[in-house]
Amino acid sequence: MYVHKIGLKLVIGLNLMLRDGTKWNPSNAKQLLKYSSDKGYTFAGIELGNEPNLYYRHWNTTVSDVQLGSDYKELKQVLQGTAYKDSLILGPDIAGYKDKYIKTFLSHGGASVIDVLTINHYYFDGHTAKLKDFSNYSIMDHLIPELQTVMSTIRSYNGLVAWLGETSSGYGGGTPGIGNRYVAGNLWLDKLGVSAKYGLKRVLRQSLFGGHYSLIDNNNDPTPDYWLTLLYKRLVGNKVFDVPSSSNNLRLYAHCTNLNNVYNYMPGSITVYALNLNSDPVILTISDLNIKSVDIFWLTPEGGDLKSQKVQLNGKTLELVHNHIPHMTPKTLGTGTMRAPGFGFIVIPDANIAACRPQSHGPIIG
Repeated sequence: MYVHKIGLKLVIGLNLMLRDGTKWNPSNAKQLLKYSSDKGYTFAGIELGNEPNLYYRHWNTTVSDVQLGSDYKELKQVLQGTAYKDSLILGPDIAGYKDKYIKTFLSHGGASVIDVLTINHYYFDGHTAKLKDFSNYSIMDHLIPELQTVMSTIRSYNGLVAWLGETSSGYGGGTPGIGNRYVAGNLWLDKLGVSAKYGLKRVLRQSLFGGHYSLIDNNNDPTPDYWLTLLYKRLVGNKVFDVPSSSNNLRLYAHCTNLNNVYNYMPGSITVYALNLNSDPVILTISDLNIKSVDIFWLTPEGGDLKSQKVQLNGKTLELVHNHIPHMTPKTLGTGTMRAPGFGFIVIPDANIAACRPQSHGPIIG
């Protein structure tokens, strides 16, 4: 199975639209779960339906927040008799954060069933978005109050965590000629930073294949967001710091460095990721640390075109080499002052941050 061969974890969504009157009909789900169990497939999580708050738009039908809570209780019962009784249950997977819908769903059974509260998030309609929207800090900031509300909600339910269950730049398949180009990395990197800062545990990207926001294009070549995501996974750890910035157009996030990396960074190191939304490079200075050197991973568009399909790492275009990932080596600087031309990652190997050593526990914020 493709997912297992490349080391991914699979979350499946069951069909909520199969119904007996007002209630969910689980007969098809039971068949699918039995088939999957017989094949030895494992699921990291299971959810019921997709964006049920929009069903009236697409199919002129409605599954109420109260009924959805009841349907999820039925799902829990179905899973108890299968090999998937311990899989995470995710939901309600609605489009955007709708406070009344979610709170009613939780209070009418959802809270007793789900392990993960999921919402879907997009910044704008992909069909009408413009190039400038992908570098607009005020559009990015629209996500912040939504995440704050999500986290406020789950604090009322012990053990419940929140994910962005489906997310990218523009809904409706993304923005042609922009959503899978270099400039889209602005929104993606900022979303990863904001989500971590406010305490979300997972961000599930739409999509791997298909649409104008995919990580792999129609020729099976990586898009710029693929390379950005790969570096993020390699460099960024789970513990999060709060980093101030003097400008709305310079957005900074910092984590302990991921120690499961290919660069041999040691405990105590820190990774900062920076996003410069200005049209020109800015000078960035990292102070308050006894810095001997920093490793930089700056990603810039090939040819300087924000709509470039190719991205450069420290000036070298990233491409597969005989269908393999190339060496993605940093540039080492002997100073904490540097030019920030676009977005990228800064690793401080000798930061010696106590919270980033193995004996420390938990996030710094969030």
